[in-house]
Amino acid sequence: MEQVSRIAGFRVERSKAYVWALKDCKFLVYDDTDEAPDLSGKGKEKVVDHSKHRHEERSSVGRGDMCEICSTCPEFPHDKKARKFRLYKPREAFPDLEFGLNENCHHFVAVSYCWPVPEIDDEGQIIQEERHYQVRDLDGKIRANRALDDVIDRAVDVANSFGLRMIWIDQECLPQPTEGSPQRDWDEQQIGVQAMDILYSRAMITAAFHSLELTSQAQVDAIRFAIDRDDGQGRMHSFTHIVDFLDDVSRDRYYERAWVVQESLSAGNRLFLVFRRAPGIDYPSSFRIGRRGFRAPAHSLDEGVREIPSEVLCMGVQDFRNIVEEARTVVERNSFQQSHTAAIRFNGTMSPDAAIVQKVQGLHPAVIQGNSLPSQITLFYDSGMARRDRIDAAGALTLLRTRGCRDVKDRIAIMANMCGYETRLDTNAVEEHCKSLRVALLTLSILNGDFSLLVPEVYAPWGDVTYVPQVEEFRESPNWLTPFDTRTSEADYTKIQRIVGTRFKPYTNPFSVFDFPAYLWVVEDLIDLTPVQEQWAEEWARLKCISMVFNGPAKGESSDAYLSRRQHITAHFSRSNVIVRANLEIMKAGYLAPDSDIWNGMDSSGVEVIPSLLAERVENEPLKQHSIGRIFFGILRCLWDQADSDPNALGVANSIWQSMRVDSLDGENKRPALPDEVSEALFSHPDVVAHPFDTLQFDRSPDGQYHQVWLFDRIMSLGFLWVGRYQRSTNPSTLRPERPDSEAEDDSEDDANAVEDLPSNFSDMSLLPIREKPIKKPKPKKEKKTMDSSV
Repeated sequence: MEQVSRIAGFRVERSKAYVWALKDCKFLVYDDTDEAPDLSGKGKEKVVDHSKHRHEERSSVGRGDMCEICSTCPEFPHDKKARKFRLYKPREAFPDLEFGLNENCHHFVAVSYCWPVPEIDDEGQIIQEERHYQVRDLDGKIRANRALDDVIDRAVDVANSFGLRMIWIDQECLPQPTEGSPQRDWDEQQIGVQAMDILYSRAMITAAFHSLELTSQAQVDAIRFAIDRDDGQGRMHSFTHIVDFLDDVSRDRYYERAWVVQESLSAGNRLFLVFRRAPGIDYPSSFRIGRRGFRAPAHSLDEGVREIPSEVLCMGVQDFRNIVEEARTVVERNSFQQSHTAAIRFNGTMSPDAAIVQKVQGLHPAVIQGNSLPSQITLFYDSGMARRDRIDAAGALTLLRTRGCRDVKDRIAIMANMCGYETRLDTNAVEEHCKSLRVALLTLSILNGDFSLLVPEVYAPWGDVTYVPQVEEFRESPNWLTPFDTRTSEADYTKIQRIVGTRFKPYTNPFSVFDFPAYLWVVEDLIDLTPVQEQWAEEWARLKCISMVFNGPAKGESSDAYLSRRQHITAHFSRSNVIVRANLEIMKAGYLAPDSDIWNGMDSSGVEVIPSLLAERVENEPLKQHSIGRIFFGILRCLWDQADSDPNALGVANSIWQSMRVDSLDGENKRPALPDEVSEALFSHPDVVAHPFDTLQFDRSPDGQYHQVWLFDRIMSLGFLWVGRYQRSTNPSTLRPERPDSEAEDDSEDDANAVEDLPSNFSDMSLLPIREKPIKKPKPKKEKKTMDSSV
């Protein structure tokens, strides 16, 4: 805990990052300043006509679709390779413009890439690739390009595909300071790192450079068919081509780098996956985005044709997600074809196609659009620079789990960018004074009001029946940190949100990182729901399929005997009536006993039967959806009917409804809005009557079910729910972490006043509130410590 308090002293606000992103960042543009037409044609390269590199002189008169900032820059050539570039800083070109220049112009390509595997010579030294281009810095000095030629070539290719004139590449547009560099270069690089998410969210296009080259026209045709065909029905042309493509993408080196995660996340739907294209491959190479507010300024290629064909293939990230979703539908549908009357899953026997689809789903997770109230309102504050996708700390660790990073400290900035945090940490100071990356990430998340790392379900997904928690008898960290402090690397939860509603800034106390308001729950009452259990338990059992886990042959059992037993058990549990009976027994007893009549005398050694409500089946079967909706509103009706006799019933009903309802439905402007509270008006609402499932928000869990299934399971198995209520702490001092004697102060009077100042529905959580002195940064030590990269 001392480490957390120490690290919190290195917090910084990133106002300078916003200023840099809006005013001071630089871009790479084509340098035609010393280019003169070679009318004789004797030059080594064909020199283009200056009319093809048109750029507009600055004028106070508007030019319709021309952008005053970037239209003064020359176009990149499309009939020869661009070899000369210069850095362009709009603030210097337009010193009289007071507001942020890049707020007015976002017409640039931001490049997201991964360095190739370096070649090693006979002496074990890295062979540096030659650079053949020149870049003119702002001071007029000419240097060789720092980014690889190949990266710049593809960036220019993409820029021409979208009709853009400016490129942002970190290696060219940010200082790359060395030991002898001036401090201002180090400062600008640090600011640029903290502003990465702002820049990528501002870019009109983010180009994600993959190393994969597409060489088969048949495969490209299958990809185009899958994109155009997207009908959600799981019908695909040349499915083998699609699976091969997804397999190649999942192995691409691009997904090994930590920085590209936050770059692609910040870009949102403006991210385009860029693949190499073999000669002769036919695919569109012109992408003019015509939506209002996103259209690039006029470009000569709007009406012209490239003289040099494009060597890249650009695919929108949403198109890629659609391909993955269609492939997942096909795979999951095929996995149930072996059983015509029931769905049986065999854990640990995933098909190769299913394994590929599962892996590729984590590359660009689908975004939750915020169609429910809880997902629109969060504790994260945003200065409103641009709408973008965000994730919580648990999701960030999940996506970063398999990504590498050269500098361990960069993971702090990467997570902050992915989560859109306003409060940041000075990564250089943290690296010098902190030994644990894990503690630094925890501190960062708490400073921003993000407590997702403390949620146990993040580390132990529901449905993982084989997981047995390991409890340490002696530990240095408090027990409320479990399982974060012992199993951080096992975080497995991703929920990306595109927030368009109100965002609140988290409560922060400048004197203590562990000082925030919270609720204490007292759970001692239960509410009877046996009428729901009696009415719907059998229907709930019919909705579920079963997952079967075969743990291998019993002791002394031969392989042939085991295979035969497995086949007989599979055939037996493929019957609908057997599945219903098994599910009902598991509801009542919690498991299927080895001596249960349901086994029909068969040996159950090493076999587990687990009920599951698969989201895939529900979303493809309207009858199941309608049944789930009826059960849900049956629960609310039962609570509503008890409102007169049980004062807790109506509050529970409203809590359940408001936590699971959608915010609005399509076409709701023609019908009454969904009531906010449970009442007869809700039960008679036309959408609740006709389409009850559509009024509910269900979230998929990692095991393919829904997180909200626990509510139904609890009622069907127990027939009641525990009810919690808020209670103020009567002894706040017992709920705080202990402080060293040297820091202890007689602050009982202050604490009593603090408690009195809290609203009646608030109470002091086990960490708070403590009146502490401001934390001072410790003096630098001579010996440099190395941060532990393990999380």
